[in-house]
Amino acid sequence: MMRSLFLSAAFLGFLVSHVTAGDQESASGTPVYLSANDLSIATGNPSLVQMSSISTHIPVWSLSGGTPGQSVSGVVPGFSSEYSAVKVEIVVTSTDEATSPKYSDVYRVHLSQMVDGELFTSSYQLGKPVQTALPAAPKYSRTILLESFYQVVPDAPLIVRIQREPGLAEDTFTRPTGLALVKVTPLKASAAKSHVVQDVRGYNSWPMIQAIGEKLVCTYSRGSGHSIGEDARAVYARTSNDGGETWTEETVIANSPGYGDVTVGKGLDSQGAMLLWVRRVGKDWHHDLYRTEDGVKFTLVASPELGERKGDGGLFSNYSYAAARGGGGCNSSRNAGPRLGSILDCHRVGRG
Repeated sequence: MMRSLFLSAAFLGFLVSHVTAGDQESASGTPVYLSANDLSIATGNPSLVQMSSISTHIPVWSLSGGTPGQSVSGVVPGFSSEYSAVKVEIVVTSTDEATSPKYSDVYRVHLSQMVDGELFTSSYQLGKPVQTALPAAPKYSRTILLESFYQVVPDAPLIVRIQREPGLAEDTFTRPTGLALVKVTPLKASAAKSHVVQDVRGYNSWPMIQAIGEKLVCTYSRGSGHSIGEDARAVYARTSNDGGETWTEETVIANSPGYGDVTVGKGLDSQGAMLLWVRRVGKDWHHDLYRTEDGVKFTLVASPELGERKGDGGLFSNYSYAAARGGGGCNSSRNAGPRLGSILDCHRVGRG
């Protein structure tokens, strides 16, 4: 049985929620499918065509690999009140002889609902672009997950718009692809199980979780109190290979003599490795960037001298001031610039 956690300034453990594959399957309803004939042009000028091979003919929407802004949409009837969310997948294919896994394409989903008495734009959500590699040869199909959990209002029609993104650098396949099907699966609200990440005594705080493939990496800072500048504060990591149910022993990321170390941002680089920003606070302030491919061994890759902008008080000034006072803070990409802002998360500092 999982131990109860006693939360205080002297002892603060971390919990994560975990839903097993069986839980997810039982929490899913009957999917709704939108074929190419159920969709219509939303933006741009995509074409409804037949992809044919011998005696097989499949209606698909041809989405350009060179012209941005092409999308198609359809309407899914509302789901009953037993469902709280949906996930959205698409099935795409290609008959082009250039099809090869050395190329990739990118899609995203736009979602909104028509709720009585509300603007149909009020629940709009722009999905993140999803990049996948093409198959080894033409005429193979791919199922791509575009949205894993979009909350829905019961009985309200759902508008699903699918868009290819050839304007993004990650879409390297310049030929058209065929959108054959959209699959919308209703999801029930399921009770997630909680699991202890770590229960070491001390003031454990500022946790961040990042996925590296199927592995979860939890980074956090621990000291003796709600202060980021104490020498006793260091940054640690644990990993999980089973969705957060069990966690490895902690490893030390940063324990700088004369400084307190605290996590302030995380993300992934272009090769899929995790990047972690650590703020080092003592007689002066520094920011160190670490990289890891496995969540266990972290390598210091940069300690940039971040110049100040007049009137800003420094690159991390807004966040730093709030953090030092024990409040919430967020550094915007306006200050960080495109190179740093793309990997620096806004993170709320928790109170003790």
